[in-house]
Amino acid sequence: MLRQWRRLLVTLAPVVAVFVAWDLLAIAAGHWTFDPAQTTGVVFPGGLPLDELLFFVVVPICAVLGFEAVRKVLGDR
Repeated sequence: MLRQWRRLLVTLAPVVAVFVAWDLLAIAAGHWTFDPAQTTGVVFPGGLPLDELLFFVVVPICAVLGFEAVRKVLGDR
């Protein structure tokens, strides 16, 4: 999996872009907020916390790694 880092980036880029845009729109509209007591305090312009950005990166990576692990164990059936 890590040998194919370009493939991982191509997979992650649209997912991260869509969800970051979605969050930024919801924050700007006042529909979505983050409790400062529950985040690291690092906030990007637009109000997006670092924690949220990492969530959008880490969760898809875990999904891809889980899929690859199952595929490796079960083989290409």
